Amino acid sequence: MKQKIIHWDLESTNLAGDIGILLCAGYKFEGEKPKVISVLDFPKSFKDGRITDKYLVEEFYKVLTGPEVGMWSTWYGMGFDVPMFNTRLLEFGLPPLPKMPHCDSWRIARKKLKLHNNRLASVSAFLGIEEKTPLKLSVWRDAGMGHKPSIKYVIEHCLQDTVVLEQAYERIKPFADAQIHPNLANIRGVEGCPRCASLKIQRRGTEITSKVKWQRFQCTSCGAWFRGGFANA
Repeated sequence: MKQKIIHWDLESTNLAGDIGILLCAGYKFEGEKPKVISVLDFPKSFKDGRITDKYLVEEFYKVLTGPEVGMWSTWYGMGFDVPMFNTRLLEFGLPPLPKMPHCDSWRIARKKLKLHNNRLASVSAFLGIEEKTPLKLSVWRDAGMGHKPSIKYVIEHCLQDTVVLEQAYERIKPFADAQIHPNLANIRGVEGCPRCASLKIQRRGTEITSKVKWQRFQCTSCGAWFRGGFANA
């Protein structure tokens, strides 16, 4: 089974996991259509005038830990999405998320680029890719109160987020280094580019550190640079 990248994003009623709940979780496997799991998918989510995200959390846990998932892709996921989801799991007595290869593209923007801010909307505007859909605070508030038309709007917003996330990731991943981006070639069991796993790589000189001379390569598919085995002295 090919190990796939899953781009994912959460929408919640509050940024704190002990106060807010999840309204939906959007995800997109590379090259596939985006999907969303929401509280609307589970009639049991609405009871006594309240909303619970228990069933959404249980279902999305299965998605994130599925056998085909080889790497997570998020935007500020290490700062929000992963700890938020773990907090919701904890409330329902569920096990935590496993440690997974994870590229948080926000870290690429922050550490490797110089933009006026590192929000996904700003990066996508700079790159000229599809824009995130606007989300008014009033819609978010109404969705948190169980207003189903507002929840449906949040779902559409979340769907678009996953599309924009994948497009932004594809554009900026060549700028990542091994500390930010997992080695996708190792994940897929091939000797190729660590960013995209392409076998189309070329030797491009050497990289010399204080003690070692390394062979340098460039991927002709995504453009990423990386170093391989020791170069001849």
